[in-house]
Amino acid sequence: MRLSEDDIPQLATFLGLLKDGPDAGFRDLILEATVLDTTEDIENQ
Repeated sequence: MRLSEDDIPQLATFLGLLKDGPDAGFRDLILEATVLDTTEDIENQ
């Protein structure tokens, strides 16, 4: 991956989104997360 200096603001914004949830609620966010299961898609190819 190559990043230019112009990419840094967008990257910083994206990384900031990863911290969007409060620390206290992080466990609940993980427990309530929906996982995308693509197993069938791979097996049917």
